[in-house]
Amino acid sequence: MDKDKDIIHRKLDGELKKHETRVFQKKIKTDPALRVEYQSLKQVTETSEKVVKPVPPPADFKKRVIEDLDEKKAEKQ
Repeated sequence: MDKDKDIIHRKLDGELKKHETRVFQKKIKTDPALRVEYQSLKQVTETSEKVVKPVPPPADFKKRVIEDLDEKKAEKQ
């Protein structure tokens, strides 16, 4: 079922290729448990996208990330 959950999440994230989408659609037609899991997670995803507002990163986020990476790189040398 872990592979099934992975493909569900990839489907919801829009990451499946055309062939994978066809395989997934066939599978949910024949696997009731997978279909229920997909429909449940799809509903949660759609509701979350409507309710949760994106939070912008702090203005200095990029600068802090680059500084942190530079520090880590320096520690390795």
